[in-house]
Amino acid sequence: MGEATRRGRAIITSEKAWDRAQSVLRGRCPMKRGCPILLPAHAVPAYMKLDGKTDNSLNREWNLATLNILERQGVVDVKGIVFRNMRISKPRDCDRLDGRIAQTASTLTKLMGRRQSMEIDLIELAQDCQQDLAALHSQIVLLGDAGKITVEPLDEEREEMWVLAELNARGTWSPEHMGLLEDIRKQDLSESSAGIEALRRFFKGKGCRLRHFAELYAFEAPLPCGHCDRCSPRLAKQ
Repeated sequence: MGEATRRGRAIITSEKAWDRAQSVLRGRCPMKRGCPILLPAHAVPAYMKLDGKTDNSLNREWNLATLNILERQGVVDVKGIVFRNMRISKPRDCDRLDGRIAQTASTLTKLMGRRQSMEIDLIELAQDCQQDLAALHSQIVLLGDAGKITVEPLDEEREEMWVLAELNARGTWSPEHMGLLEDIRKQDLSESSAGIEALRRFFKGKGCRLRHFAELYAFEAPLPCGHCDRCSPRLAKQ
């Protein structure tokens, strides 16, 4: 999920993470487990609604951070951000396609009829094609990359962001997860503090600079290096 969500994990409180997890999981489409689903990263938690706040980019970052927590706790398996709503053109030059991608192109052609373009909902289209969301999204991307269709994402203009994921058998977040969340937060805060302390030693320490990098990023290095300003007085004067 990236460094931004790592910072979010360390900051978000148990109560707010609980609220966000509930809002994201309750907005999933489809509702059933055991198959790929879409989770709304734009979902607004209850505590924000009480303050009259709406979705924004920061809210989505917090939701992605919460999904990261859910994934670490084994509640979900996050695949990545996908487009649910798209405008696509009618497939063309598909004679040499085979397998499922050919089936998808054929289904799209039939659905469009005489229309040259159409707005689609990935979930509804998956039902028409009798495929799961992950496979269908992949095939639409492949058709677009091959120049067989043009794809115009519509989620952003609808103020939506969808995450492809799978729920496991414990596809909910119960109060029992709060203790696990606290453990994760403590671990992340400890790692963050250790990194800050290593950087402080780098700037204020009197030893070889490379030694501090080796400690911070956990790699072996010949010490002293003989090339930094601590090891070479000539470099320190430049």
